[in-house]
Amino acid sequence: MNTKYLLLIFICIFWFNNVFSQNDTITFNSLLQSLEQNFKLKENAFNADSVYQLKNRINNTSYLPQLNLITQATYQSDVTSLPISIPHVTIPTLDKDQYKVALEANQIIYDGSLTKIVNKRDALSAELEAAQSKVNLTNLKDMLNKWTYLYLTNNKIKEQLQEQKNILQKKQSEVEHLISGGLATITDLDMLQVELLKIEQQIDALNNTCNGIISNIELLTSQKLEDKTIKYENEDVTTSDTIQRCELSLYEKRENIALLNAQFASKKRLPQVVAFGQTGYGKPGLNMLSNEFDTYYLVGLKMVLNVYDWGRSSKEKKIALLNQKSIRNEQELFKQNVQLQQNELISSINKIEQWMEKDLQIIELRNKIVQATNAKLLNGTAKITDYLSDLNAKTQALIDLEKHKIEKKYYIQAYKIVTGIK
Repeated sequence: MNTKYLLLIFICIFWFNNVFSQNDTITFNSLLQSLEQNFKLKENAFNADSVYQLKNRINNTSYLPQLNLITQATYQSDVTSLPISIPHVTIPTLDKDQYKVALEANQIIYDGSLTKIVNKRDALSAELEAAQSKVNLTNLKDMLNKWTYLYLTNNKIKEQLQEQKNILQKKQSEVEHLISGGLATITDLDMLQVELLKIEQQIDALNNTCNGIISNIELLTSQKLEDKTIKYENEDVTTSDTIQRCELSLYEKRENIALLNAQFASKKRLPQVVAFGQTGYGKPGLNMLSNEFDTYYLVGLKMVLNVYDWGRSSKEKKIALLNQKSIRNEQELFKQNVQLQQNELISSINKIEQWMEKDLQIIELRNKIVQATNAKLLNGTAKITDYLSDLNAKTQALIDLEKHKIEKKYYIQAYKIVTGIK
């Protein structure tokens, strides 16, 4: 066959195998991405931003003219009069009932930047809510990591037990041969069958456990995991990684809000300048000596200054600054707790690596012991119970190694989640 065709066939086989492998396997990082996409509070960040935009528009209306329609009807016990009489001059007496309909406009010219501070505070509050939703996502990532660890551990135990079951099923024919040769008894065969049934029980229990875990992972990620293999990526940790947790952003925003509250309290006593105007129709108008209905208008400029507020604004500023200091302390405590978790996880990873080295040595020795016991069994110098005991010990050693491999990957992912890398 032509070399080009052979090469083409090889490329096609490789491509099909690669596609099948990708479709048949799902990584932990893929599960994390699905978790983020399926996160129930994901829209809260968009909702918080929409709320901020609406609040911003509401706050900015304070810079627009405020129009008020005023209607008023009064009856008063006395009216303005001149306490003198002038010959040949008649001074009208005002009616005690008075009426007014007016349109009043007020326009803030300067408010001490209070509206700008409120807008900044509302923007930070929206960002704070978005950051809080990410904090909840971190907890779900940790939960997903634990479910993945439990699934992989139980699945590996099931695989090792299935391998042991296959060995014992093959061993049945050898025991039957030993019985016919007088080197074993029916009881030995029964004990072998009991061991097989016990293994099947364990495999059934592990299957049920794995199915329950898969259901939980599917619920978190909205991923269908039927006939798919979950695996951890081969990753390492770097102890120099800086903390990237979203909680740090949360603390920073809370601190900035406290600072804005302090600024707001300081500026509340600044003078506010307002332009105003009023046009209306009433009896009397602006001429207080007339009893006739008349139109009128007036415009002006006023300044409002809170001369003394009994120390309220200064106390509010102190409260805001104390809150800011408390938030900084909380942030430092959070960093300390994360560093403690990092140290604990690094210690666990180092411990697991040491155990894995010993696991390999134990497996090698257990394998030699099983081979020796098997040879004695075939020669009639060992009992089936001896063989089963040694085989179980070897299987347990293999399970320990696989569990430690998975556990190390679990700790690595936990470290990345705690640090905020993932």
